[in-house]
Amino acid sequence: MRVNELIADRYQIIEPLGEGGMANVYRAHDQFLNRDVSVKLLRLDMRDNSTIRQRFENEIAASTELVHPNIIQVYDFGESDQLQFLVSEYVKGEDLKRYIASHHPLTITRTLEIMDDVLAGVAMAHSHNIVHRDLKPQNILIDESGRAKITDFGIALAQSSLGLTKTDVAIGSIHYMSPEQVKGGMATTRSDIYALGIILYEMLVGKVPFDAQEAVSVALMHSTEPMPFVRDIDPRIPQALENVILRATQKNSMDRYSSVNEMRQDLSNVMSTERLNEPRLNLNNQADQTTTVTKIIPSDVVGTVANQSDVAAEPVSRKSKPGQNKEQSGLKTWSRKRRIATWAAIILAGVLALFLVVGLIPDKVTISDFTGDTESAARQSLKQDGLTVGKVYYVNSKTVKKGFVIKTNPKAGQKIEKGGKVSLYISTGVKMVRFGDYTGEKYSKVAQQLRTKGYSVKVVRQYNSDVPAGYIIEQDVAAESKVDPSNTTVTFTVSRGQKSLVVPDFSNLSQNDAQKLANKEGVIVSFAQQASDSVDENKVISQSIKAGTKIKDGTVVTVTISTGATPISVPNFVGKSLDDVKSWASSNGVKVQPKNDVTSTEDKGVITSQDISAGGSIKKGDTLTVGVSTGTGNSSSGHESSSSN
Repeated sequence: MRVNELIADRYQIIEPLGEGGMANVYRAHDQFLNRDVSVKLLRLDMRDNSTIRQRFENEIAASTELVHPNIIQVYDFGESDQLQFLVSEYVKGEDLKRYIASHHPLTITRTLEIMDDVLAGVAMAHSHNIVHRDLKPQNILIDESGRAKITDFGIALAQSSLGLTKTDVAIGSIHYMSPEQVKGGMATTRSDIYALGIILYEMLVGKVPFDAQEAVSVALMHSTEPMPFVRDIDPRIPQALENVILRATQKNSMDRYSSVNEMRQDLSNVMSTERLNEPRLNLNNQADQTTTVTKIIPSDVVGTVANQSDVAAEPVSRKSKPGQNKEQSGLKTWSRKRRIATWAAIILAGVLALFLVVGLIPDKVTISDFTGDTESAARQSLKQDGLTVGKVYYVNSKTVKKGFVIKTNPKAGQKIEKGGKVSLYISTGVKMVRFGDYTGEKYSKVAQQLRTKGYSVKVVRQYNSDVPAGYIIEQDVAAESKVDPSNTTVTFTVSRGQKSLVVPDFSNLSQNDAQKLANKEGVIVSFAQQASDSVDENKVISQSIKAGTKIKDGTVVTVTISTGATPISVPNFVGKSLDDVKSWASSNGVKVQPKNDVTSTEDKGVITSQDISAGGSIKKGDTLTVGVSTGTGNSSSGHESSSSN
């Protein structure tokens, strides 16, 4: 792409920002919203590569679903000249890799601030079942205010589709890949946690824990070598902070934090005075706290059973010799005694077995149903039942109020050993999320995304000459508002584009009626005045744009209003004859009203006066009154008469 070239007739390229294996990134200017954006454009040589296109589509799918202050926000996406593009916010700053290099050594406080931002963003992705799979400092941007933002979800994958991932191919950056990833295994949320542990190590030390010239050697180190201790490099680092790294980077994924939120919680209190004397974490030497104590069998019972077991039974012949009756009688007596002893031994053996069963099988306790109980009530009940509280998870719930138990693990109704641990899941209430700014976005895409997340979306459409048709002008929910999607209704004002109007017919209307019609049709009019011999006064003579013509909203139509007939200049008729007046009046369409002047000494028929002075004006059809001398001078016999033309 060249500088100043347009993408989708909207985004003007300003400068290249970087080149990648599948796409190039540019800084561009959004001409609609007058803001700088970042545009990722699929490389020309990759457009026919189905794998690369799929990765690019993965990034679009993952990024557009995530709205969070610590994740680069996506504004738009589409295809221009057969190349896919992704438009996101432009962050003026540097990536974490460069930030570490230029600011090393980072203070522990600054390290914790950045890491908390990153963990918050990753937790948001995980809550949408999205595994990033390529977390590294190069994919974390630090803006001018110091906030960290995660980007590049190019190989992110929804957990629900992990089963479709090839298990013999390692995807990601080798220095931050978990042991299961370098072996080609499934990447899970715990794989992201491993990468976060490596990033935390690098922020504190200034280099990665495992490095070699060959990628295979690095992969082998991840799988076999123990994690180096940061305190061996810098003893000032708290042991509790080193333990977070050790826990996050366990070779066995099940030994790591169960969630990013758990890691974030653990990291939040590493500077606590309560953890000053915390020993170095060594999961391999941890004692098994679930071992059952075997009960001791009473010694007197053991002795009794042992004595009875010494009784021997000898064989007796069925035939008796003469003189042996007494002996046989003695034998019969002995036989009865032996049977009694045998039964006694059997009974004692049963007692012994009972003691063994009671001694070896621990007491079992049925877990009560704590659903809807408060956390404190559940803890108290577990203690009364002879059980202990295991881990406590604080999770969002739409159905259970904040502070109440959602479920237990093991589940209610199951039996466990007395003294066993029961984990509690406590509701933090409905999950509140940042709404986001959608102004300038295409309404159809935004509405579909929000409805998928549970929002109710309404629309009001209005004409707008600045915003293209179908794009959002404004929203009635503030961008930074924390809302519950399932209980939030947003109304978007969407542009209809520039309004097109039809010019009405103003012919033969008065000025007042013409204005009313213009208001009704939404047309702007201005009025001009002009004399007309053919159009009555205050009536429309003409309009600047022909009736029925389509015009843009805001176009002004000029309507010309008649001021009546053209004014006629009246000459000076005094001293002239009445015939002269009548001749002029006839040619100009003016009426003449003669009035006898009996006092004039002028000759008879001479004009002595006129009611409109010379130079004055008169309209066609109006009457000019003139005084005509009777020639009688001061004669009293004169009389006045009048005649009309």
